Amino acid sequence: MFLVFIVILITMRNDEKTGYYINEVNGRKYAYIQRSHVWNKEKKQAETSLEYVGKIDDEGNFIPKKKHLVKADITEDMELSMLDEKRIGMVRVLWLLASEIKLTEALKEAFPKTWRAILSVAFYYVSSGRNAAYLFPSWAEDHESPILGKDLKDADISLLFSGMEEARRKEFLKVWRDAAASGKACFNDITSISSYSRENEMMEFGYNRDHEDLPQVNLGLIVDSGSRLPLYYHVHDGSIHDVSTLEHVMREGFAFNLHNLMFVMDKGFYSRQNVSLMYSNRYGFIIAMTLSSGTAKNAIDEVRSTIRHPRNIIMTDNGEAIYAKTIDSHWGSESCHWPCRFHVYTSENEDIGKRGIRLDIKLQECFQELNAGEWVEAHVPLYAKYFEMDEGEDGTKTYSYKDETLAKAESRYSGYLVLVTDQMGLSAKEALDIYRSKDAVEKAFYDLKNEQDARRLGTHGVAAMDGKLFTLFISAILISEIRRRMAGLKEKWTLNKIRSALDKITFSKVKVEHLKKAKNLRGIVSARQRSYLTKLLDCPEKEAVDKLFSIEVS
Repeated sequence: MFLVFIVILITMRNDEKTGYYINEVNGRKYAYIQRSHVWNKEKKQAETSLEYVGKIDDEGNFIPKKKHLVKADITEDMELSMLDEKRIGMVRVLWLLASEIKLTEALKEAFPKTWRAILSVAFYYVSSGRNAAYLFPSWAEDHESPILGKDLKDADISLLFSGMEEARRKEFLKVWRDAAASGKACFNDITSISSYSRENEMMEFGYNRDHEDLPQVNLGLIVDSGSRLPLYYHVHDGSIHDVSTLEHVMREGFAFNLHNLMFVMDKGFYSRQNVSLMYSNRYGFIIAMTLSSGTAKNAIDEVRSTIRHPRNIIMTDNGEAIYAKTIDSHWGSESCHWPCRFHVYTSENEDIGKRGIRLDIKLQECFQELNAGEWVEAHVPLYAKYFEMDEGEDGTKTYSYKDETLAKAESRYSGYLVLVTDQMGLSAKEALDIYRSKDAVEKAFYDLKNEQDARRLGTHGVAAMDGKLFTLFISAILISEIRRRMAGLKEKWTLNKIRSALDKITFSKVKVEHLKKAKNLRGIVSARQRSYLTKLLDCPEKEAVDKLFSIEVS
């Protein structure tokens, strides 16, 4: 460097005209300015510092060098680091709901060690719409959950299900019934759930409501009419009929204080024996009677000539005008002292003729549904009674009318509904409105089968099945509470819309190197998400976001 420096000084000259030091290389003149000129005592020589500033053209004009822009910053100092980011919207709502309806409290009492795992799996069912255990770990990676970041694999979930002893499940049902029952009526109904399993002794072939050629179990639900929450569930062998399950429910009912409630049931549960059993066991009830019953026919015949009168018109809660008359009577022999009321209803203007046009129109709809493969669950009794199936050699199925059954159909009683009850203080309007509100249990079944994809069970063995059904029951409670709170929202909503919207809300924790505590970052909340949160968290819209982020799943 020193030699080069000396050469430069030797070859460079100070141009008096321009005032620059000039270095000429291959005919090109490069201009420099002096930055410093000092004497180096050790080296005993002067040292000059020069800076290149441009060029000199052939006419002696100075051309400055091009200025270079400062290079843009393309990296950051590593002061911030992401510690955690979770989807929290749906889970925090479920956590709050479970706490406020005392579901968490009941689970803690019955399952003091495993309640967090049970609630976490139920949250997964509700927020994802799935119930496959092997998908839980991937869900848990992205979501907050009551297990607080602990590991829970699909094999662990299988052990969790198998380890839910019957005694603990029943203890939960006792505690939960006391917490959730309003003391009003409750709705009892039953559905079938299929399985491919051949290892479960409870799986049997029977009347399958989903029209699947698979073994099944029958699942019964009891839903409170006041809170609209499932109170109790019961599992029966797949071949047992609806009417036969009621005796089992009554037998267990005293242990769960169900005898203090009034049961509301459709005609699938009606039989003279069942009504007598409810009286004997001191159960309250409203039950629809089958029109083939001689007792129901007698009630209709008694009011037939007088029911269509202006004084007998009632307006139901849904605004429908209908004729109604009440008959006070007794059940069984007079010595039993079992007073009862028959409420008879019809919306027909006059007696309808041979079999009735309304029935025939309904049967025409059923015929089209059957042959299109679009079965409607509410029409299953009509399918069974009025149609028969023919299977071709190629396996195709066609359905035709049972003409003999149609010919014998008694038109005198079509178009009527008869309710029998032991509640002597209920008017015809009150009894009908209570009976029609049993859609709560129908929605609970719909949620189990469709919103939680539980038409078929993926478990093997009775113990694992019992544990999974119990967890599905917990999730059904949560979905029912969501439905109750969302009632009245002006915009149209579905559970899937709520899931999709709330599941996008995130909460992040960021580590800042110079701070001791992590920094919390909230995700953005849209207007639609706020409207859902307002209903579900039961608070003013302006407070909904702050309330969500203040919830601690702990």
